[in-house]
Amino acid sequence: MTRFGFSADYKPAGARPQGCGSLAFSVQKATSKLLNNAFYATLRCCHQRKFLLKFARDRRRYLHWVFEAKKRFGLCVLDYVVTSNHIHLLVKDTGPNVIAHSMQLIAGRTAQEYNQRMGTQGAFWEDRYHATAIEIDEHLHRCVVYIDLNMVRAGVVNHPEKWKESGLLKSKSCRSVTP
Repeated sequence: MTRFGFSADYKPAGARPQGCGSLAFSVQKATSKLLNNAFYATLRCCHQRKFLLKFARDRRRYLHWVFEAKKRFGLCVLDYVVTSNHIHLLVKDTGPNVIAHSMQLIAGRTAQEYNQRMGTQGAFWEDRYHATAIEIDEHLHRCVVYIDLNMVRAGVVNHPEKWKESGLLKSKSCRSVTP
């Protein structure tokens, strides 16, 4: 059993296609100014929803930059999943511009490394990241479950623990996010 009681034989009610979707519950959209100490579900999609993060090494490099943002800016990550074409991060805003500076570092360095390795130029990300304010109650719980089950719903794995680039096993606190 894991933190939300997923058993080893977990079967989702129905699989959705992999890609950029919206959280399946009502949340308040964040304004351009984020609130200090609030929780946010962030979403970042690859350009034209291409599978630019299809290799585990690219997903691990993304997580390396998440860890670096944690060290540099104090980013507090509660949960995450890095898929082949999009990323969900559940973060807590811990101060002025922490999320914005962190997302800029993570996205910029990930794109730069990928383009250098592949010998390409141009856009890596679809658009700016989206941050949605999350209430600290049932919304937060449902957001964590949504993130943890992302690759199960996509049909890539049959249990959330089998996707390595996820915070399911690592996100017991803000301290435990490691690349």
